[in-house]
Amino acid sequence: MKILLINPPHTAIGSRIPREHLPPLSLLSIGGSLLDAGHAVELLDADIDDMPLHDIVLEVAACAPDAVFVGHSGSNSAHPTVADLTRAIRCVTPSIKIVYGGIFPTYAWKSTLERIRKGGAVATDREAIRLLRKHGILSMATYVVGFEEEKDIDYLRSLRHLLSYDPDQIQLLYATPHHWTPYADEEAERRVIQPDLRKWDYKHQVLATRHVPSWRVMLWVKLIEAVMQGRPRALRRYLHHRDESILDAIRWYYRIGRKVWPYEIWQYLFHDRRIAHGPTLAEFQASPATPYKPDSAVQHPHPIPAQSSGAVCAWALPG
Repeated sequence: MKILLINPPHTAIGSRIPREHLPPLSLLSIGGSLLDAGHAVELLDADIDDMPLHDIVLEVAACAPDAVFVGHSGSNSAHPTVADLTRAIRCVTPSIKIVYGGIFPTYAWKSTLERIRKGGAVATDREAIRLLRKHGILSMATYVVGFEEEKDIDYLRSLRHLLSYDPDQIQLLYATPHHWTPYADEEAERRVIQPDLRKWDYKHQVLATRHVPSWRVMLWVKLIEAVMQGRPRALRRYLHHRDESILDAIRWYYRIGRKVWPYEIWQYLFHDRRIAHGPTLAEFQASPATPYKPDSAVQHPHPIPAQSSGAVCAWALPG
């Protein structure tokens, strides 16, 4: 059997900004087993250059595989793109077999947290960071915001809390209630402000907060990031470190941060579309339209002929 493996493009900032992508290791692992079993296998990495869907479909048509395997690591945020892609492939080659896979590690959220012993005490976490630094290992503190009862004073406390940890790097994420997590059940009555699932990538606020409007949440997040990365201790490590490899890693992270920080502000102001009075999370997830909600749809100017019937087949792609 001739099989084409596709790593689809992902709209998340982690794919679009760093420009230093890791190879699709899971697909490569699957491909190796398929080759060992005697199949003809090719890989199309459409994520590395953000390949347009139309071009991906052309590649599929040119390859003419018996089956297409599509896999990604983006969970919900990559699903709308994959849904568009598989519909387009089916439109052009109706007889092709399509296998769509991905892993949702949060399915095993409780046992996973127990195994890695999450939820340690503050003193323990601080000591862990100190010991990591002592042995030449960088630490990263991941902090989650966007919970319903947060107030402005809570963000100030969060900043003080992070400063006391003194991590080498930080990563601020937004609480995101993916439907397979217990958190989605807990937040079922909260209002959705971001209906585009492509933005459910932990880097966008998707649920309304009761006391702080989204623009102020964004302002606090950017302020915390700036203070943490610009504090004197962090800058000293950025300017000098006895280990050149660690110094390179620190500077790489700052280099990416200088791109991501203004990019996220620009996207918030001019591209992200939020809704003021959205449905509750329960209503949103129960809606048939939830699996995919495109910003816009356009007809491609050059339709591709369908191979099976000879008819002209065109599909709607997000702009």
